[in-house]
Amino acid sequence: MNEETYELKLYSPITGHLMEDDQDDFDAAYYDYEGTPLSSYEMAPFEDVVKKGIEDEKMPEEAKRGLMEYYWGEPASVNEKVVSAFVDAEVYDNKLWGVLKCTLKEPLTPEELEALRSYWSGQASDGYGEGFEQRERKTGYGELYVHFWHSGDDYCVLTEQELKGRHLEKQQKPKTKNH
Repeated sequence: MNEETYELKLYSPITGHLMEDDQDDFDAAYYDYEGTPLSSYEMAPFEDVVKKGIEDEKMPEEAKRGLMEYYWGEPASVNEKVVSAFVDAEVYDNKLWGVLKCTLKEPLTPEELEALRSYWSGQASDGYGEGFEQRERKTGYGELYVHFWHSGDDYCVLTEQELKGRHLEKQQKPKTKNH
């Protein structure tokens, strides 16, 4: 039996809303106040806060397989090939990204990869991410609400190669001297 495993990471931008502590105008407008929206770039300094939140959200039933514990989609081969899928966060290119770190028994077909992307997007919007964004995270600036999904044009789910491709290729190429 082949014991080799493969790693696959799926990235999606994290945005947020910050409810500042210095909001003292307690009037009708306050109740309509939804905080200051933060782009994935503006979320980068909150990486540690988000990582702590992810750690706090871990459920005992997810210990072995992470979010794959809840996968019942098609094709069923995704559930067979993906051993585990754990949520993380990472700053890349000065932006905060939600990361689904997957361990695979074998590489996914293009159809399976699309199903896994769709599953992560669904978890980010209606499953894991919906619950996560409803709990405030305390910061030195106020309460932070974190969004693993948003409806903007820049929302995407990318593989590590798609996100970091050019940078990864530069790292792997041997450096040559110019003569």
